[in-house]
Amino acid sequence: MDGSKKNGWFAFACGCVGAALQYFSIWKNSTGPLAILSILLMLYAFRGIKDSRLVLIPALLAAAAKFLMIHGAWDMGVGAEIGFSLLVSVPLIVSLLADRFFSGRLGTLAGSFVFPAVFVALDYLVTLAPVGMFFAFINTQTDELLIANTASLFGSWFSEFALLWLADAAVTCAACSGAPVLRRRLGAAALAAALVLTGYSVLRQTAADTGAETVRVGSVTVEHPHDYWSITDAGTPDDETVAANKAEFREVDDAVFSLSQKAADGGAKIVFWSEGEYPIYEDQLDDFTARASGFARSNGVYLMATPLVLRYGRTKNDNLCVMFGPDGAQLFRYEKTYSWYPTDSDGVIPSVETPYGTISAVICFDADFPQFLHQAARNGTDILLVPGFDTEAISPYHTKCSFLRGIENGFSVIRQANASTSMACSCTGEVLSKQDFFATPERLMVSDVPIRGSKTLYGITGEWFIHADFALVFAGVWILIVKKRRGKESAA
Repeated sequence: MDGSKKNGWFAFACGCVGAALQYFSIWKNSTGPLAILSILLMLYAFRGIKDSRLVLIPALLAAAAKFLMIHGAWDMGVGAEIGFSLLVSVPLIVSLLADRFFSGRLGTLAGSFVFPAVFVALDYLVTLAPVGMFFAFINTQTDELLIANTASLFGSWFSEFALLWLADAAVTCAACSGAPVLRRRLGAAALAAALVLTGYSVLRQTAADTGAETVRVGSVTVEHPHDYWSITDAGTPDDETVAANKAEFREVDDAVFSLSQKAADGGAKIVFWSEGEYPIYEDQLDDFTARASGFARSNGVYLMATPLVLRYGRTKNDNLCVMFGPDGAQLFRYEKTYSWYPTDSDGVIPSVETPYGTISAVICFDADFPQFLHQAARNGTDILLVPGFDTEAISPYHTKCSFLRGIENGFSVIRQANASTSMACSCTGEVLSKQDFFATPERLMVSDVPIRGSKTLYGITGEWFIHADFALVFAGVWILIVKKRRGKESAA
């Protein structure tokens, strides 16, 4: 066997290993270094495999690895799970194919942008499904603060692009043939970019005011014995069922207020609950409002309650967060904007100015949409409260995803999640508190959170980088078209 064939089979083996490592690029098993290693191996493989038909095998293996994590995590059939697995694998596979077939035609330096530009563009298009950035590659790096803090420059799409470009440059310089001078220049450019971005992240973290004034926040979860969202899916219940449900609701609701009282007694000035924590029927809404208002007033706290209001005879329910001030007045009412269920949200993120900074709130899935969350930066938000409700399969991955919104926009984030991991983090991603739902019998998390956020470049400029990425993709296509046309003219 000649050396070329040996290298081709070695590249194929690397591709299969890299594809298998995609299992660590999603949800519960998400691991930053392994996710990057997967990219490096698959880049090397797709460039080195000689038979183009063989690249199909690691491509399918990568989709299968994602399916293994998705399977059973959501309430959907196997067919839908397979569809989702293929959908979220498109950015990786198509960008690898684009890199294989087109990067060499653009030269060493320009070709290094093919993979990251196509990947990020397709990753963004997946968000229009709409699943937001839930499956985005950059979410695998939330524990790597040197990488995550670069999102404060131009957003998470920029961080993803920069990381993928550095991976592309590393493979090009280490394993691919080409002009030695251009490869050395590419290596020098990549090293300089890595040093600049790393230095920025270090400075941002060290410049954070560790002695800043804080406020104590108590966040509460009570386990639900049933899936209350499914009650309205089945249509209008009979009187006997309603009475039984209300009795069960009362036990949950009383437990929520009991833990809230414990938080207030422990010095919390802000108390909030996980998503849909307080289930009621629509004819119980006035009683809820009076009880929540009275609690806030009697304890002198800001209470953000999260009622799930079930409507009679409708599949629509109201998934809300309602903020009450220390005087008992209702300060805002917000309905979840991005939801699998019908919603009447106006799409406006609420905020309220308090002695403890400007407080804003979104609900669970809302935090996976950076364009939407940029409103909070414009509101001058210092603390973002995020009630959530997940499953064990996406814990703590989904909670950590919301930290990127805080890093991007310069505010602290507290995410209290039922059936998941609850966490609080500063605007630099530093974990302030953490609570595992599955290992904690009493689910009251207390966090001392800075009352002031920080300005970020992304918070000022917004989502311009993703448009620049699409422009880069179109520019590359145009260059290829022009080169092909000139080649034909030269041949003629």
